[in-house]
Amino acid sequence: MKQINDTLSSLGAQKFKYLGTLLCFVADIIFIYYVNQSLLPSMITPQKMKAMIALSNQIPLEQVPPDMVIMLSQSLASSLGLMFFIFLCVNFVIYLLNLGKRKWPKTYVLRYAQSTVLLSLFELAFYLIKMGKVNKYTLGTTVLYAITAYGYRYFRKTEEL
Repeated sequence: MKQINDTLSSLGAQKFKYLGTLLCFVADIIFIYYVNQSLLPSMITPQKMKAMIALSNQIPLEQVPPDMVIMLSQSLASSLGLMFFIFLCVNFVIYLLNLGKRKWPKTYVLRYAQSTVLLSLFELAFYLIKMGKVNKYTLGTTVLYAITAYGYRYFRKTEEL
């Protein structure tokens, strides 16, 4: 820990503010890429969509029209993609505000990084237990958010950030 603290000290609060902001934004992009490329395709399968349509419309599974499954799958994927894009835009604005003098964006970035590390640790444990391996995207974002959270806590203790 002393070596990390020395590195942070030599870097300085102002430079780390830029670095932490960049790390969070990169981690957000990695997360959204992972969700769109890996998670959503495994969750939005034709079989699951058929079952969901059958449950919501109370019709037998074999009577669900294939074109309805395709249309709803694409609609759901597009809606989730838009939601994640809006999430990225909102965070980008907060990250830009973080580079200024306001205190609340710094608190947001710290708490956001801390909460994502905690949730990512649960996800890593789930992957390890269920699949016997570690998800590389989750591991990468966890490291980036952890660096940011640690740095922000370090500089808040020294009251430089």
